[in-house]
Amino acid sequence: METDAQLPEAVLEACPVGLVVADAHGTVTAANAAARALLGEAAAPGASLEALASPPLREIPRQGALVRAAATGRWLLRHEKALPNGGRAWCLLALDPPARGGPALWDAWALAAFDPRTGLPGERALRLAMGPQLARCARYRDPLCLAVLEARAPGGDEEKGTEVLRAAAQAVRGLLRWADLVGVSDAGEVLAVLPETAEADAGALVRRMCAEVRAAVGGEAALRVGLAAWQAGDTPEKLIGRARAALAACPEAAGGAEGG
Repeated sequence: METDAQLPEAVLEACPVGLVVADAHGTVTAANAAARALLGEAAAPGASLEALASPPLREIPRQGALVRAAATGRWLLRHEKALPNGGRAWCLLALDPPARGGPALWDAWALAAFDPRTGLPGERALRLAMGPQLARCARYRDPLCLAVLEARAPGGDEEKGTEVLRAAAQAVRGLLRWADLVGVSDAGEVLAVLPETAEADAGALVRRMCAEVRAAVGGEAALRVGLAAWQAGDTPEKLIGRARAALAACPEAAGGAEGG
C-alpha cells in the first residue's frame, strides 16, 4: 500500500485542535495553524516550548492544565503527552465561551477566567456568575448594584500597578458580604456586585470602599469609582458598561454604612 508523504503534515494542519510537538530539549519541531492562532506566530520550529505559555494556573483532573498564551493572552486548556523519543506534544483547546459542549467544558472555561494577579474571578467568570443574579432581579424586581473601582499606580509602573491592584482588591473583598460577588476586569478594575442592595446603600458602601482602598494603596495612587443600579433588560455587559461610564474621582471622605 502506497501512502502520500505529505499526509501527516496535511492531517496536522487540518486538525481543529492546536497541536505543538517538541523534542527532548523542549524545542518546538512542529506546530499546526490552530496552535499558531492560539499561541501566536512564535509557535514555530526552533521556539522554546516553555516560552509559549505561562506555567499552569490550575490543574483540572482528567482534563488538563489551564495556561495563558504568552503572546496572545488567550486562556487555553493544555493536554501534555510524552512522546517515545523523549519529546512532548501539546494539545490545546481555546477556553472561549463554548457554543456547544457539556458542563465540564463550561466549568473549565469559567475556572480559566481567574485573574492571575489577584486570584479573584476575572471578568468573564464574574459575568457568568451575574447571570442568575440578574435573572432574579428580573423576576422579583430585587435591587442590585455594581461598583467598578479603578486603582492606578503613579507613572504607569507595571510592577507597582500590580501591587496596587492586589491591595485594592483585598480591601474591597474585606468589606463585602458573603452574598456579594467580587472580581477583576480584563482592564484591571475591581468589580463588586451587590445583590439586594439599593442604590443609596450602595453609594454609602462605595464611599467606605474608597476610604479603605485609599488607606491600603497610599496617597499617590489614582482612584476612580463608578456605580450602576440594575435596570430592566440589563445584561452583565450593560450593567458593567454603565458603571464604567460613571467612573469619577473617588470621594476621599468616608461615610455611611454597608448596604444591604
